[in-house]
This record gives sequence, C-alpha cells and structure tokens, in this order.
Amino acid sequence: MQKTFIILFFVLVYSYITTAQNELYFSHLGTEHGLTIDKANDIVQDQKGFIWIGTINGLTRYDGYDYVTYQPQYHDSTSISNREITKLLVDKTGNLWIGTASGLNFMDVRDGTIKRYKIRNRIMSLLEDDKGFIWIGTWSDGLYILDPETGEMKHYLANDVISDLHLDSKNIVWIASYNGLLRFNPETGDYKRYVPETGINSISNATVTQVVEADEGVLWIGTWGGGLNKAVLDDDGEIVRFQVYRVEDREGSIGDNGVYRLFYDQFHNLWIGSWNEGLSLLKRDQQQLSPEEAQFWVYEVSVDNPGSLSSNAISTIFVDKSGLLWVGSAKIDRASITDKGLSRYVLPLRIDNLGNKIVVQCFAAYKDQLWVGTSYNLLQYEKQNGVYVLKNNYGEQTYTHNGNTFIAYSIFDMFADSTGLWLGTEDAGVIHYNYTSDLSLDLTHREYYNSLTQPLLPGNKVVDIIPSKKYSDVIWAGIRERGLVKMKTDSRGKLSIESIGRRNGFGALSSNIIRTLHEDRSGKVWIGTENGLNCYDPETGNMSYYFYSPADTNSLNDNTINAILEDSFGNLWIGTNSGLNKKIETSDKSGNTSVKFKGFPETEYIQNGYISGLMEDQLGHLWIRTFQGMLVFGVENEEIEEKYFSQDYRNDRLERNTEMPLLDGRMLVGNLARFALFDSQSINNTSESSGVVLSDIRVYDKSMNRENKLRKDYGLTSAVAYADKIALSNKDKMITFSFSDMDFINSGESGYSYKLEGFDTQWNNAERRNTATYTNLPPGDYTFKVAVTQGKSPDLDTVSSFRVIMMPPWWKSKLATIIYLFIFLGLLYFFQKYSIINARKKSELAFEHLRAEELKKLDEQKTLFFTDITHELRTPLTLILGPSKELLDDKNLTPESHKLAHLINTSTYKLLRLVNQLLEFRKIEKGIPDSLYIQYCNLTNLLHEVFKFFKPMADSRQIEFSLNTAPENIMAYFDPDKMEKIVFNLLSNAFKYSPDNSAISINVFERNNTENEKKVVIEVQDSGIGIAKEYQEKIFERFFQVKQIRTQSTGGIGLFMAKAMIEQHGGTIQLDSEVGKGSCFRLFLPMSKELAAKAVKNEKWKPEDSLTGSAQPEDTIFDNILHDNPFGGLDSKKPHVLVVEDDTDLKEFLCTGLSKHLNVECAGNGKEALAKIKENVPNLILSDVMMPEMDGFELCSILRNDLDYSHIPVIFLTAKTMHEDQIKGLKLGAVDYIHKPFNMVSLSLKIFNLLNLQKQKQERLRTEQLLEPGHIELSSLDEEFLKAAVQSVQNNLDNTDFDVEAFSAELKVSANQAYRKIKALTGQTANEFIRTQRLKVASGLLVQNKRSISEVIYMVGFTSPSYFSRCFKDFYGCTPKEYIEKNT
Repeated sequence: MQKTFIILFFVLVYSYITTAQNELYFSHLGTEHGLTIDKANDIVQDQKGFIWIGTINGLTRYDGYDYVTYQPQYHDSTSISNREITKLLVDKTGNLWIGTASGLNFMDVRDGTIKRYKIRNRIMSLLEDDKGFIWIGTWSDGLYILDPETGEMKHYLANDVISDLHLDSKNIVWIASYNGLLRFNPETGDYKRYVPETGINSISNATVTQVVEADEGVLWIGTWGGGLNKAVLDDDGEIVRFQVYRVEDREGSIGDNGVYRLFYDQFHNLWIGSWNEGLSLLKRDQQQLSPEEAQFWVYEVSVDNPGSLSSNAISTIFVDKSGLLWVGSAKIDRASITDKGLSRYVLPLRIDNLGNKIVVQCFAAYKDQLWVGTSYNLLQYEKQNGVYVLKNNYGEQTYTHNGNTFIAYSIFDMFADSTGLWLGTEDAGVIHYNYTSDLSLDLTHREYYNSLTQPLLPGNKVVDIIPSKKYSDVIWAGIRERGLVKMKTDSRGKLSIESIGRRNGFGALSSNIIRTLHEDRSGKVWIGTENGLNCYDPETGNMSYYFYSPADTNSLNDNTINAILEDSFGNLWIGTNSGLNKKIETSDKSGNTSVKFKGFPETEYIQNGYISGLMEDQLGHLWIRTFQGMLVFGVENEEIEEKYFSQDYRNDRLERNTEMPLLDGRMLVGNLARFALFDSQSINNTSESSGVVLSDIRVYDKSMNRENKLRKDYGLTSAVAYADKIALSNKDKMITFSFSDMDFINSGESGYSYKLEGFDTQWNNAERRNTATYTNLPPGDYTFKVAVTQGKSPDLDTVSSFRVIMMPPWWKSKLATIIYLFIFLGLLYFFQKYSIINARKKSELAFEHLRAEELKKLDEQKTLFFTDITHELRTPLTLILGPSKELLDDKNLTPESHKLAHLINTSTYKLLRLVNQLLEFRKIEKGIPDSLYIQYCNLTNLLHEVFKFFKPMADSRQIEFSLNTAPENIMAYFDPDKMEKIVFNLLSNAFKYSPDNSAISINVFERNNTENEKKVVIEVQDSGIGIAKEYQEKIFERFFQVKQIRTQSTGGIGLFMAKAMIEQHGGTIQLDSEVGKGSCFRLFLPMSKELAAKAVKNEKWKPEDSLTGSAQPEDTIFDNILHDNPFGGLDSKKPHVLVVEDDTDLKEFLCTGLSKHLNVECAGNGKEALAKIKENVPNLILSDVMMPEMDGFELCSILRNDLDYSHIPVIFLTAKTMHEDQIKGLKLGAVDYIHKPFNMVSLSLKIFNLLNLQKQKQERLRTEQLLEPGHIELSSLDEEFLKAAVQSVQNNLDNTDFDVEAFSAELKVSANQAYRKIKALTGQTANEFIRTQRLKVASGLLVQNKRSISEVIYMVGFTSPSYFSRCFKDFYGCTPKEYIEKNT
C-alpha cells in the first residue's frame, strides 16, 4: 500500500513538472496570411532556410514574410505535374524532390526549373541514400530507386504500400509498409519483413506508418492501431526486441494508438501525430523508461485556449533549424520548443464560474513558494528540483464583514514577506494571510482591510501594494481613484491607515488614478498616475510633480505612467504609454538641484511604444516588457542588446504587474492564462540570425520570384536567393529588394539595415520592414548589402551582398562610344576641309551681328537722347507759355503787341505738341503706350475744336476747308486726347501735302456693319499730290516718308502713331489715294460694349481740355478769379506755400505768379526744402521731381513718414510725364501730379482748391459731434494721431487736471508738437481741442436727459458751471438748457 502511494505521488508530482516544462503556445498560419489552403501535407526546410509547404493546392515557399506558390500550368511540362503535394525531400545538393498524387517531380531551387519523372502513382515517401540515389515509396506500386545522374530506375516490392523510408546510422534502409516493417538491402534487393507474430516479441501491428531513429540506435515505429513501437537494434542492425506504447488509463499515456506521423528533432524529442487525437511528445529522458512508466505530453485543440492546436488531426510534423515546431493540422500550427533556461506553465483552470477567461495578474514569492494572482483565483506553487509544482488552489478570495460580502474579482498586486502574504484586490481591499508550518496560507487566520473596517481604507480597489524598504513597519498602497495610502504597524502590532495626497487636499496628487508605485533607496515614494509622475517625501510630506510638455524635450514623454524601477546603479527608469524615460538629476553652482528626463526617440521599440513593466537582472541589465515581448536594455551604452519576441514573452493584454524577478536570478512573465519562468543568463535568444537571404527583387512591382520570364529577361539564370548579381536597364526606374533572416520564431520582428554601396554613404535602418526600394539610380556598378540590426548598428556577421549593374542608355553604351568616335573622326575630317570657309562665314556673320547690335544700341541711345531732350524742353516751354499768357491777358497791350504775343503762344503750343508726340511715340515703340481714358463724348465738338485750330491756316493759304457731320451731334466712346492727336496728325499731313487754293474736308458719319454694331467713320480728304500704290502699304510704318516733294517733316512718325492709337480703340485706318488727285484717310471707330465698359463715369471732355484750345485766349471769367479767393487780407494771414524747383528761372516765375495771393517761399532742392520746412511749416508744398541732392519723391516719402509734417499736402510739378512716374508720385502720397508746361491759372486754382479743402477738413473735425477720424480723408499717420488724441480726451473726461501737458504726455509728443499738430489738423489749439471734445460728450449726455446739468458738468471735467455754460454757448450758440429743449 505504501509503495502504491509513493508511485502515485511520484506520478502526480511528475505530471506537474512535465506540465511546467512542456507547455507550448501555438500560433496559426492559414489562407488569411497568404497560403493557398490551410492544411499542409508535408513541410521541409532547404539549405537557405526557406520553408517549403506541400498542400493539396500546390507547393508554397515561405520566407517568414512572403509566399511563392507553384501550381500546375495547363499543357506545361515544366510545371508541377499535380497540385496535390504528398511528400517533400531536400537532397544533399539543396534541391527539392516533390511527390504528388500522380508522380514525382524534381525542382532545381537555384533556377526554379522542374523536371517530371515517369512514375504514375501516388508518392507516399522519399529518401536519399549515401550514394545520392532517390528512393520513392508509392501507394500501390511499391518501391522505386532512382539514379538522378542517369535517370535509371529500379523497381521493387511492386504490390506494397510504402508509407515511409528511413536510412539509419548503420546505412540500413528501413521501409514502413502496410504489410509490416522491412529491412532492405539495396545491393541485392533482399529484405526482411517484420510482422505481428503470436506468442513472441514482435511488432504490434502490420500497418506501419512511420520510421524514425533516435541517437542511441533505436528505431521508433508508428503503426495504425497498434500504438508506438520501440525497436532496439544490436550492433549488426538487427532488431533485438520491440516495446509497445499504447493508450493506457493513466496520466501521461500516449494520446492515440493510431500513429500517423513521427518526427525526431535535434533536441532529441519524439513527436507523435495521430489521425484524430492530437499531438504527443515523448522527451529524451522518458524514451529510456518502460511503456508503463514513460510520460507523454499530449497537445489537443481547446476552444478556450487560442494557443492550442487548431485541430486534433495531424497531417505532418517538422522542427526547423531554429527550434520552431511546425504541425500540419486544420491550419499550420507553430510553437517554439527551445527550452534552454525556459519553463512554461498553464493555469490549471482557464474559465471562471461566470464563463470568463482567467488571466494572470501578478506574482509574489517567498523562499521556495510562488503565488500567482489571477483575474479569478489565487494559486500557490512550490519549487521542486528547479521546477514550480502546483501546491494549492485557494480559489476566489471572498469574505463577509458586518453582513456585507466582499469578493476579490481580481488580485491586482501582492507581495510576500516573513509576516505572510499581502493581497491588493479588486473590490475586496487588502487581505493578509499568515503562513502555516509548510508555508501554505493559514486560511483560518485572515486579516482584511476595506472601506468598512477600522482602520478603514479610502477605497476597495488596491491596484498596487509594496512594502517599504526604508521603513520596516510601513506598507504603501495605491487605491484606484482614492490616491496613496500608508499602512503602518506599531510596536504593539496595531495597524493604522493614513491617506496621503488625496485630490483637492494639501500636497494633492496630480491624479487619484494610480497605476504603479515604487520606493527608491532614499525612501521617497514615486507614484505613477494617469496624469503625470508624482514623488512623495515621507520625511517632509512634500509632493513633487513631473509632466509631459510638448515644448520641453527634457520632460516625460507621456503622462500615463505604467512602470517605475530604480536599478542597482541608482538610476530611476519610468515606462509610459509612449516609451522609456530615465530620470537625470543635475545641480548648479549654488547647489540647487533640478530634475530632467531623458527619452530615447531614436531607439526602436522604446521610442514611442507602450511599456508595461520593468525588471533588472543580476548583471544590471534592464528588461523592458512591451506588447511584442521582452527587450534587454544596456544601462551603460543605453542600447537594446537583445530581443525576445516569441509568444512566451508577449503581453497581449498589456497587463501591469505580470512580471517579477526571483532571488535566484530567474524571471517570471505572465500572459493570458499562462506564465513562463526563464533564466536571464542561460536563455536562448532565438532571434539571432546566421545571415540574411535576398528573397526577391521587384522591378516596377513585378516579382522575379513569380515571373520566370521576367527573370530570364534580366539574365538571371537562377532564383534570386541563389543569384549574385543582376543587370538592370536604364528604363528600370524603381527596384525593390526583399529579404529575410529566416527567423520564423520571431517572424516580422527582426530589424534590418541595408546599404547600396556606390550610392548610399551610410547604412539605412529599415527597422522591421523587410524591403528596400531605390528609384532613378544613375548608371553604375553597385553592391546591395543587407544585415540584421543589432542595437542601432548592423550585425556585420549576417551581411548578405548582391551586385547590381545599372546599364547606361544605349547612347552611353560602348557600342555607341565607338560609333561616336567614327562620327567624330569624320566630322574632324570635314571640319579640317571646310574650316577656312566656315571661319570666313562665321567672321562675316559675327561682324554683321555686331554691327546690328551696335546699330540697335545707337538707335536706343538716340531715342533715349531725344526722349531726355523732350523732357528738358518742357521747363523752357513753361517759361515761354507762362509769360506769353500773361501778355495775352494784359488788356493794356497794343493790338500789334497782342498779335505778337499770340504768335509766340501759338508757336509754343505747336512745339509742345511735337514734344508730346515724340514722348508718345517713345512709349508706343517700347510697347507700353499710355492706357486709354475712355469717355462718352460729343465727337462733333472735338472735331470742331480741331477745325477751328486749322481754319486760320486754311484761310491764309486760300484752301477750301470744311467739316461735315451727319448727324449733327455724334456721341461716341473714345479717349479725347488720343482722338484729337489722331485727327491732328491726319490734318497736318493733309495741309503739308496740299497746294494752296486746294480743298481739304473732314467728313463724319455713322455706319452699321453686318453684326448690327455701329461704327463712326471719320474721313480726312485732301486734293494734294496723292500717294503712289507702292508706298501705300508702307505709309503707316515707323520712320517711313514719301520723298515725292520736299516738305517740312516730322520724321515719319505721325501716321505710325495714328494707326497705333486708333487700334488701341479697337478701330482701323484705311487709305485711298491716287497720285495727282489726292488722298483720303478713313478712320473706323467702333461703338462697342468693350469701350463702353471702360468709360470713365461723370467725366466729360470739354473744349478747354483740348491741346488746340489751350492756345486760345482764356474766358473772361478767369480774369478776376484770383481776386475772389477766400484767403484775402494781410500777408501774414495768407497761406504759406513752399515752391521746390532747381531751375532758377522757373522758380522765379512760379514765385512771382503765386505771390500775389499767397505767401511763397522757395527752395532749390529737397534737402534745402526740408530745412525750411523745419523752420516754418507751410500749408502746401509745390515740388519738382528731378532735382540734385534730394529729389521730390524722396522729399515726399520723408514728409509722409514724419508725424510733424505728414499733414502737409504735396503737389508734384514736373517734366516727367511717364505713366509709371505719375503712379509712383501718387502712391507716395502726393495730392496731385501736374505736367510741365502748365497753365498758371489752372495751377493757382488747384492750389486754392486744396487749401479750401484743408480748411473744410479742419471745420468738419472741429464741429463733428462724434469725431471719427477714419471717416475723414487723412494720411495714415494723421489718422492714427487724431484717433489717439480723441481717445486720450475720452479716457480723461472727468479728470479736471487733464491739461495740454498731460495730453501731450499721453500722446508721447512734446507740448509744442501737440499744439502744432492739432492746430494743423483741426485749426484749434490743443486746449480748444480738449474743451471741444468735452463739450461734445456733454451735449450727448444732456440729450439723454438721464442726469442733471450739474452732474454732466463734473462728468466731463469742468469745475465751474458758469464757465461751462459760457463755453457751451460759444460752441453751440445756446445755453445747455436751451440745447436740451431743442433736441428732446
């Protein structure tokens, strides 16, 4: 009885141990990942590391990222013969043998070529022997042995089903058939068959499915229904005995007697696949035990465990080079079986009483005991032989207090010490257990603390609980939404609870939602919350706060704190939702300390990733828990040194507190319903790679793996993975390299670095992307290199290289170079032969070009010279026109003198017309004619004015001169100035080329064209010499003149300008002429909508605007207009005008002409004018533009930007008539721009009008009830100043001490400046301005009738009612009382 008990105990304990050591988590591959079908028939791995998967829907190659599928092609003998792949074999040369449902295929993996063999049967098994022969087992046609070199094939066992073939270590071939196990001699063809025999030790079943060999020379044989057989061999390879492992009614039995697949891996594990009962594992140590003692670990599908098999039907088993188990099931299931330094555990219960999945939440350890807190229950494990064995399941934590039931729905955190186990729970507060003698929990003596106990907790959700390292009697607890709690036990064992940093209290936490706690070596408590990091000093009671700030790179990288750890070097590390932080404390010269935080924005995985936990190993490395797995971080070099991304280390739910280091150096990590225990010093890092394989090249996204023709087009004789170079065309603008380190355990998690030598100067970090793309590579010879990234640098031991030749375009090829050489030599020959002729021609052409350039420059200089001369002529013309006009207006002049004065005046206007015409010509020649000034005018009136100008000339030469209009008044849209010049030029030519006693007529009439659009026709007809036909087309060209008779010439520009101006109007000009009979120039002026749209409103052309009319005497109304001005009186009261002109005569003329009615002061240039303005500020400035030292534009700009003088109006009087000059002057702030020569009367009137306007502005500013400077036309400086002045008075209405000094101080100017500026703008003194503004406000308040007159008086700053009444009456003409009566 005692022996039985010992055996049962051993079995029970061992089952726990094997459970811990052999738990696997399977991930699943299927069609959703790119496979053509979910289920696999066979899986192998080639020498490059590619995984080949045979399915019923073709053959697939997998590199960890991409799939390449091979399927039969219609009528293509170079493709696979059947899409159902039954068996695969990688031979010693690395090539692939493919068994299908209808025969055998061979694939050269280097170039992808496929060869078919004439075996018309289902292939069941494949084997390569030591001679390189291929053994083929079929379904119904026995065994074939193929010599690949010769193609010779031998046939044996014709009627047997050959399910498996195995070559053992003694070079013996073992054949599994459906009629026993065969020991086969390939030399003789003899064999020995092992079948079940009654009464003797024999194989358990004749249907043998699989044969594998263990290292000790033992065969493991799978049978269909007879279980697993172990065959022990003697030294000659003969079977000595069989041992049979069948399904037994005990723990640790094999899963099924129907063994369908066997695989013996490099770790000495025997994997057994059943038809419908899952996967079994027999480890090496169990393989030595008898069938009754051996313990199998069985893996089956579990609905509530996503890490279980996808099905219990196992079709194939394979373990790759990295230790990844591949299982063909409903999908392809994969699990890492590398267990050096790693033990896996699964919770004994995965579903709670409500049907929810149970997950690991926290750990606690004391001596050899380990407690695991879950989302449902509490488990206790005990360490036995280095493995933790389940000791107690304490179930759900619940208790009743004062009639209230408290249930711990989760155990958030816990710790164990010599006093027992402390639990922080969800909804059950803090629970404390003492130990029994065997360190189990004493369930009879339990203490608990919640919101109803004394002492009471502020809340029942305890998310973190830690013992104080400095204060032995203190426990710190974080309560969700209730802050930090200090639990202290006194010398009598009585526990007290103190809430610290409650929100809205003194020294409050930044958030009551606590996520983690940590006490540093100084005893300070670091509190991670959802809104920043807090630090509590128990000595002082002070609370410090640290937050994320986007503007401060030395702040935390996130406010949500998940983990805090102080390492053995004293560094404080903080894990947040956005990566890792390191606390850095610095001190200045005064000893003041400041805290900064260092992030790692350049380090992958921790630059912006969620960090759920931190641990430190015994070597001082930092272990960082993320969603993907564990990172080993070097504290000294601050780089990631290792990555562990297999399923064992993942944190799928991002749980906190699910990792813990043990005192023996091992570490615990929990995830979902399992946890793993690993030794940080001895654990395998399966993420290491022996090298990177270039798996594919894409040109314009066309894969060379998938398109064999594309590969051939680029000269690749092998698959990309086996090639070493590629030549690309210059048309290939985009090339993408795909690569893989063949790490299937951490598939997709490896980091890569790549570099194209000859193009890249440094390595590029691709992070976890397994592709590199280059565009528009220049021709050249490059080497593409790719390696696995270790830390921040490439691991040079894993570098793979590939040569890339980018061919030049055909015109840069060697052949093209040879052709270019021959062409060059030929050209050189012809050049030598004809160089003298070419040189002479080039010299002549160069000379002609130079001459043309010189003529062009000369023409430009000549035109520019004449333009400048015409500008200069305007000033003397002004001095002629002015005095002549004065003489004409002198009524005491004798008739003879008056006639002479009129002759001077008329001749001067003719000269002015020629000057204007030359300027107009210059503009038209440059392509920038003056814009049209379209008006709706009476064309008849304009023609009458021109007619009157030429009538005296016609009368003197007895020429019959007439003007005929039909109708009498013709209204049209045109530019009067331009139209007058056109007609003037035509009439000038008519008079010039018509003899005396001839006839000249102007005929005007309207005509309708075909589109019902009116046109005005103007004909100028003469009876002169006429124009020959050969000249009629050229007559309108620039500078063209007909030399038929010698006449006074204008240089051949009159008709050219007439044509240009009429075309500006959208019209045309025609010529009808006959030599000896005369000419008729006909103008067509359209009455178009386009011209009407350009018309200037409210502007009508008047005869006095005519250039021809300006030569006539002024109307008598102007004789006395200067005497009726509003500025009469003493000289001191006359407006002060400053004339700025550098021409002495013109300056004298202006001063003389204006001084009758104005106080005139003169200056020779802008600089002199500025000095005089500062001495005596004028009312108006009349200035020339072109002057030495400082011109008029600069003077105006200075005045407009000076507050003291910005109000002075400026008129430009200049010979610069260009349109752009006029625009510039007006933009600078000039009020008018007058061309020389000018009319003195017109100039005087403009000056008086401007001065009148200034007085009107002043009066308006003075009398306007609500003064708004923005509604009155002022310069920007004046407007701002006046606004400030009004606002200043408004702000000081009730201030009786507000005088001119205070007023000027608020305006930030001197009292004199304020006086001058206010006087200039309003005509009032500063005192008057202040008083007026107060009176205006007072009048408004009086009208409202809400306050008495006395109240209003003091509200607006008056101290004397009598003085207020007097001022009010002076301003409004009535008393305040009368004002109220009038306006209410």
